[in-house]
Amino acid sequence: SHAVDVINVLAAPMEIIIMVKRPHRAILRLQDLWRRRQLPLSAPESNTSLLLGAKEADGEILYLNVGNEIGGHQPHGPHTLIAGETGSGKGVLVQSLLLDICATNSPEKARIRMIDPKAGIDFPWLRKMPHLDGDLITEQSEAIQALEELVAEMERRNRLLADAGVTKLDNYNNKVPASERLPRIWLFHDELADWMMIPEYRDAVDLNASRLGVKARAAGINLVLITQRPDKDALPMQLRANLTNRLVLKVADKRNSILVLDEPGAERLLGRGHLAAKLSGEGRVILAQVPFSSEEDIAELAQLISNAHR
Repeated sequence: SHAVDVINVLAAPMEIIIMVKRPHRAILRLQDLWRRRQLPLSAPESNTSLLLGAKEADGEILYLNVGNEIGGHQPHGPHTLIAGETGSGKGVLVQSLLLDICATNSPEKARIRMIDPKAGIDFPWLRKMPHLDGDLITEQSEAIQALEELVAEMERRNRLLADAGVTKLDNYNNKVPASERLPRIWLFHDELADWMMIPEYRDAVDLNASRLGVKARAAGINLVLITQRPDKDALPMQLRANLTNRLVLKVADKRNSILVLDEPGAERLLGRGHLAAKLSGEGRVILAQVPFSSEEDIAELAQLISNAHR
């Protein structure tokens, strides 16, 4: 009777929270959130707590933390799935995470490897960043090789950690001389579903990602897999099980929401950066707004970051 568009209804202690759509969406800008963020004293040398957006419940900043507890930020799992349909804001979220890694880590402390079936159309600025290992990976054979190399590097690092008598990358780096310290490695795989339809590629991703899912945390290797279609063909069950952090934007239907969130609701998100985050260790889905950055903003920030690390 009041023409209210109800987005979600949540149960909370002694109350029920009803979220409704406002007539006009506020635009949250990346630079504004960066000014509010809390960074560890060691930044920009090393940071594992990445800014996701602002929580809907209280406006506080939501972080994805793949490392140890930093500044009170809850540590989450090492590997992350990002899902969302066209227009959901998935691309903007991925760009802001990449920028955050580069802005808050020195190239010696964080390395990025990017698999991009779209030949780098969305990430032209990344090629200029000193954090990128090699070029963008745009061929299936190169992508399989990159995954296999990561598994070999994980095994090598775990042997080094065992010989040093430690269980975490940070502890190893604190124990060895500066020349022997190891950077954290981030592997981003954009548009995962495009190549997962090919059996040979799906088997290679499933095998290597499963091996990384078991032992990569201690070695400081983190996977971020991104897909537009979070169906069972693009995301086999074993692969989904290893991606314990779920960053879900608007998806096509309730079935896709249940596949990635284990519950419905993501199909009712508003798009344009409206995020449902299910982070390992948090126990519940957190709704948030991803900050917006235009192509010009991203290029400008990337240039400033690149200049700072010269």
